[in-house]
Amino acid sequence: MEGEKKIEKYQFNLKKMLGQGSYAIVYLGRVIDTQQPVAVKVIDKRIFSNAYNVKNIQSEIDIMKKVAHENIVQLYDIYQTTNNMYIVTELCQDGDLLKLLQRRKKIPEGEAKMLLKDIVNGTKYLHKSGIIHRDLKPANILIKEGPCKLSDFGFAKSLQNEDVIMKSIVGTPLYMSPQILQKEKYTSKSDLWSIGLIYYEMLHGRTPWPAQN
Repeated sequence: MEGEKKIEKYQFNLKKMLGQGSYAIVYLGRVIDTQQPVAVKVIDKRIFSNAYNVKNIQSEIDIMKKVAHENIVQLYDIYQTTNNMYIVTELCQDGDLLKLLQRRKKIPEGEAKMLLKDIVNGTKYLHKSGIIHRDLKPANILIKEGPCKLSDFGFAKSLQNEDVIMKSIVGTPLYMSPQILQKEKYTSKSDLWSIGLIYYEMLHGRTPWPAQN
């Protein structure tokens, strides 16, 4: 079929793009033998010439290999060819929370609370596992038949304990805690600030502040 590509036991279609980031494109794929749908993230290895990109991708892979929770996207396989890296994960067929908000503007409080519970449970698991996400936002929360799952661990960091103090400025400014924005030291509690903003946005259809930078 036109546009189909095979990587080991998976097949994906270049015409069925699920999303696109700064260094990767995600396609709809499937397990060839069982036809189980999956998501295939294709990373152009030319970005590996930048040591910072390599560090972020390796960190993301290491963290996804360690975690297993119903509210976190599950990693299936990783493959590399001369030109690309392929990260195969479970498919969350209902898209992300950002697209849901764009379609519906506001989410009723009862439904928003259910989504909030999933986000909190996933984050709580990460923190107990010594991991801080550092980029919680609607685009990184995927929805699968109701429950939602945290994704995109490019900025996540493994810590010995959740009270470790950090100084790196990473994330998406609109959802960053004041400490990060003011270049102050912060802990895993910065994730809770992001969750609060996400919940506000679900209820009101907008973020508390309209800042663009």
